[in-house]
Amino acid sequence: LGKGLESHLKSFNDSILSNPKVKITAVENKERVDKNGKPKKPKKKKAAIKISPSFPQEDPVNLKFLQPELVKRWPNISLMDVMKETDLRIDFTKHFPSVLSRETLNKDTLQRRLLLCIYGFGTNTGLKRISSGQPFDSHSDLRYVKRCTMGCPNVRCAIADIVNATLAIRDPKVWGEQTTGCACDSKKVSVWDQNLNAEWHARYGGRGVMIYWHVDKKSCVVFSQIKTCSSSEVGSMIRGVLDHDTAMEMKEIYVDTHGQSTIGFAFSHLLHFDLLPRLKN
Repeated sequence: LGKGLESHLKSFNDSILSNPKVKITAVENKERVDKNGKPKKPKKKKAAIKISPSFPQEDPVNLKFLQPELVKRWPNISLMDVMKETDLRIDFTKHFPSVLSRETLNKDTLQRRLLLCIYGFGTNTGLKRISSGQPFDSHSDLRYVKRCTMGCPNVRCAIADIVNATLAIRDPKVWGEQTTGCACDSKKVSVWDQNLNAEWHARYGGRGVMIYWHVDKKSCVVFSQIKTCSSSEVGSMIRGVLDHDTAMEMKEIYVDTHGQSTIGFAFSHLLHFDLLPRLKN
């Protein structure tokens, strides 16, 4: 590990000055004055490495003909129809058994209510609004199904089935070989103050929790988890690599500055994946 890091750093140091897309800004000490015109202590500006983005690739020749044809054939697709078709293909609702000792609902009714509950929570619409938009199931019916069947392990098993089916159906001629890289980042979600997981976020402001996502290069969410605002993203990154329970082999993990540390690099080397952070400044 030490020899490889040393050789890469030497190669980076030797080529950075001759790279036309890399620019190193110098340290500037700007003179400042107060309201009375007296000079103030100059504020130091840190040096930074600026990288110019590469030119975008040219669009494929047939893309301009393919896009209008897709819009013409499928002008509008309901998300509920996508969920129903996915369940008909892989039957991911089988991972939601009831915790009760006896079940009275038939399979079709239970499947419909499960899809409505997943849609309500996944789109943040809520069960009350979902129940008011269709005449078959009331709000109490959906709450009953949610309490008896939906839990964190059940949802994770269903997500793993959907991710595996998505990876299996991708044609390598169209999508390329199966991806082995994931981009990881967290997003703040506001919650009620009474929530025991809620914390005040020092950078974003306001109370809430953080949802940490693992997304592959084709925008498929491989793993997600909840974390507090003050907890380290390094632990969440490693947990997503170990506990995603899908057929994807993660070999490259892209994180921001908060998702890396010396210990994180050590564990990534021991677990045989490359930790690729964005280092600020």
